[in-house]
This record gives sequence, C-alpha cells and structure tokens, in this order.
Amino acid sequence: MAPERTSAEVLLGLSMQMRGWLQRHPETSDSDREMIEANRRALHRYALQLLLPDASDATKVQVQGIKVSGAEQRLVESVFEAKCAELYPDYKPLMVTKEWKNQLRRYRDALSKRPLSERRGRQPFAGTKDEIAKAFGWAHTVFESQSRNLQTMGVLEVHWGKGRGEQSDAYVSFKEHPLETLLRETLQREGRTKTVSVDGHRRSVKYIEVNRLRDMHGGKATCPTRWMRLWNCSRCGNTSSVNPMARCRSLRERWTPTSYRIRHSN
Repeated sequence: MAPERTSAEVLLGLSMQMRGWLQRHPETSDSDREMIEANRRALHRYALQLLLPDASDATKVQVQGIKVSGAEQRLVESVFEAKCAELYPDYKPLMVTKEWKNQLRRYRDALSKRPLSERRGRQPFAGTKDEIAKAFGWAHTVFESQSRNLQTMGVLEVHWGKGRGEQSDAYVSFKEHPLETLLRETLQREGRTKTVSVDGHRRSVKYIEVNRLRDMHGGKATCPTRWMRLWNCSRCGNTSSVNPMARCRSLRERWTPTSYRIRHSN
C-alpha cells in the first residue's frame, strides 16, 4: 500500500510496533536492526509529508492569519519565524553563524578605531572596499560575505559604490543593536549616579548591578552580560567580575555623552 493512501497515525503506529519488536528481541543482528531502523526512518518521513504538506498547495494546507511557506520541517520553522517576527519585531539574532563571536569582535575592534560621529551612526565610514575591509581585519575578497552576517545581526549597513575590485568605493554605517538599546535605556531609567575619575577628570556616571538586570528580566541576564563581556572585557583585558565596563570608554562614548557602568555585585 502506498503511504499516501494511509494515515500518519497508521505509519507512526507501525513504527512503534517495529521499535517494540526490536526491544523484545535484543538478539537481532546489527544488519537486521539497521534495516528495520532505516524502514522506521522512511515511515517517519512519509508521516511528515502527510502531517505537514507543502504550504503553497491550497488544496492541502489552509493558513489563516499568518504567512508561511515550505513543507515538513521547513513549514514548522516558517511558522516559528513568522510568529517571532510578529511578537518581537525588533529582534535581531546574533548567533547567525558559528563564527558569530569572532565576527562581532572584528566589528567591535573596527568600531573602536573610528571617530565618535561614526560610532554613533551619525556619519558613515567611507573609503575604498580594501580600506574598509582592513579596518575589520578581513581581506577585501571576503569582506562582502562576512559583512553580510553583520548586516543580518543588525549592527551594520553596507553600501557599495561605483567600480570593481579593491579600489571600488564603499561606505558602512554602524548601527546600535536592539540589545545595546535595551541596556542603554535600562541604565538611563534604572541606573544610579556616582562620580568617578576618568583620565584625570571627574565625571558623573550611571551604574547598575547585574543582579538588578537579572531581576528586571525575569531572573535571566545571561544574554546581556555575555554581550557586555564580548564588547568590553575581551578588548580591554579586564577579566575581573567587578565593573566589566569601567575601563571601556569607546562603547560608553558611542552611546551618550554621559558615561555608564554596569557593576557585578558579589
């Protein structure tokens, strides 16, 4: 009987019977066991086809209130992505590739070398493709593909000008990530004020304990604190658990003329 002429329940029931038989017969040879498992995997694939057909086929799938695409696993992913976009319109993922940390460090290092107006996004960083790529520590031949990930993260905009090759014109604009915005606004709203010495000058700064951040975000401050360490401690060499932002002027200056600190309380 063709799988299309049965139901997902029958296919999954047959798979469970096969698994039960294997459990009752541990003496089954490895080759026979693999053959049965291969058949079970095929049954699972057929069941998915029946349960989650192609969303573009209106005769099989009727979707209301949400735009989805694909079939089987991709259909589930599409629903998840659509609902995330609806519930969290400002969400920008950082872990878009296995090298996301390294790419953000390159971005941070390039950011720290640029003038204040560029760091805050008021002016673009303009130059040749080769000049801009070198600021990020990349060769111009790979900058386009690598910068695409930074654009997906929502921290960079890249514009290609006329010409081709390493001497072609280009400019990039640094953008504030929504998580940076969240931290900045939380500091502005909830931070406490104190006076500190910065390069021999006394300045008023705002600070906040990480424990307070954790309380504000339902007991979970892992993502904000990991972000702060990635942006600050790994560059300035501050590995102490106290005042991870104390010696990191470039990021503070990027945000606002008023300095900020986030303090870990022990």
